[in-house]
Amino acid sequence: MEVGVKVWVEHTISGTLRHVASAYLTFVAVDQQGRRVRVPPLAPETEEEQRRYHDAGRRREQGERERNGVIPGSLHVPYPALPEHLGAGGILNELAKSTGKQILFYCAFGERSAMAVQAAQDQGLASARHIEGGVSAWKKAGGATR
Repeated sequence: MEVGVKVWVEHTISGTLRHVASAYLTFVAVDQQGRRVRVPPLAPETEEEQRRYHDAGRRREQGERERNGVIPGSLHVPYPALPEHLGAGGILNELAKSTGKQILFYCAFGERSAMAVQAAQDQGLASARHIEGGVSAWKKAGGATR
């Protein structure tokens, strides 16, 4: 899981706010031996929770693509919509089966894309892979973005 944090300070006399820091914190679940373990997906239950979950995903993904760029020729599938696209009849499922090619997932830093691989493999797409380290690692290796 990744959480974005912004830190603001308020001037005690004027009351003006000033942005002083931003960070993205990535949390990884581990077992007793320190090995990464799969975290069950978040399942919003009420209509309000579902709306907020999808709105947050849209805002995050749009900002992330603007900030980090996208790999030319890639197809954007919002993470919350992944189950719909991986299931029978879904665009990723049909693409993988009709072309026989691997589905390669990527995100900003590789956490969500690793979860996407697991979800794809759970749907029978055994050849699904991801870019470890995400688009950040891709760019460091000289990969193009737009």
